[in-house]
Amino acid sequence: GGVNDALAEVLELSDVVPFGDAECPTMGRIGTVEGFTVGSFYEKVKEKLSPSAVCFTADGDQPCRRVALLGGAGKDFIYAARDAGADVFVTGEASYNALLDAAENSVSVITAGHYETEDSVCKKLGEAVKELAPDVYVEVLSGFNNSI
Repeated sequence: GGVNDALAEVLELSDVVPFGDAECPTMGRIGTVEGFTVGSFYEKVKEKLSPSAVCFTADGDQPCRRVALLGGAGKDFIYAARDAGADVFVTGEASYNALLDAAENSVSVITAGHYETEDSVCKKLGEAVKELAPDVYVEVLSGFNNSI
């Protein structure tokens, strides 16, 4: 029910299960999609999350059936996603060097923005608060403005 479950729901993954590394074995989520290439799934991410998403891949025409994801800054889980069987890994942000290393090792990564990959859980959290405390006023704001 957390960030990564909400993100998997937004991206319409099915058969979603946890994945991770030795220290955090259930940190991310991995699931299935049908009828996508890495490139066409990238377009779906742009549509659902962020028009400024970026895809780092060796081959955009590669079939995409298994998608791993980890909202926020998930660069440390790129190879765990690959080892879990992912065709593509979606995260909020990763360092330039991590993305170059991933592409050189045939790991496709889509970075869709730290905020954008975590925002989907806010509505669910607001609903949970309303259910637990019906008298509490809850307002979930979406988007943010960088011009302060």
